[in-house]
Amino acid sequence: MIKYSLECNQSHTFDAWFSDSLNFEKQNKNNQISCPNCSSLKIKKSIMAPSIPSKNYKSDLEKKPRKKKITLKLFSARFVNMSRIILIMLEISLLMKQDQCTMEKKKKGRFTEKQQLKMLLI
Repeated sequence: MIKYSLECNQSHTFDAWFSDSLNFEKQNKNNQISCPNCSSLKIKKSIMAPSIPSKNYKSDLEKKPRKKKITLKLFSARFVNMSRIILIMLEISLLMKQDQCTMEKKKKGRFTEKQQLKMLLI
């Protein structure tokens, strides 16, 4: 991709990206490029600074992204955390089931006085 600084016949400047210089020439010849300010179709390239890569440009390209290694310790920690989450979910499920049973028994009135006091204290 090439970024060009362009100028219309009204001296408005703007930037545009093209896949290559031939693509710019073709689009300009077919009047497919217009000024965003005045919609003029008479466009030319304006003076622009050359793109100079940094001294680390080549070394940056050669660097490959490092893959993260999952160590046994990290895997174990994740496994333990997942196990804890599963246990908590099971406890919640059991509590909900107990609560549902408690509500059903309450509706039927099958609690002893001792059970009712215990429920009030909880």
